[in-house]
Amino acid sequence: MFPRCVIGLIPLELESKIKMISNAAGTGAKLALLSSSEFRREKAIAEVVEFVELGSYPRFNSIFGQCTFF
Repeated sequence: MFPRCVIGLIPLELESKIKMISNAAGTGAKLALLSSSEFRREKAIAEVVEFVELGSYPRFNSIFGQCTFF
């Protein structure tokens, strides 16, 4: 069982969908450098991904703490 499931960060019913990867950012960077088609693919993904700064939500820490079951 993955520790993230044990502490409640990820629901247990999603455990079978978890795939451990190591350095995903480094691997993606290498692929982008070696392949122009991979670079275009990664660029397209980057254009639709939205970064959410959770720290900007005033109640995030409180809600996160309530939803993790240690």
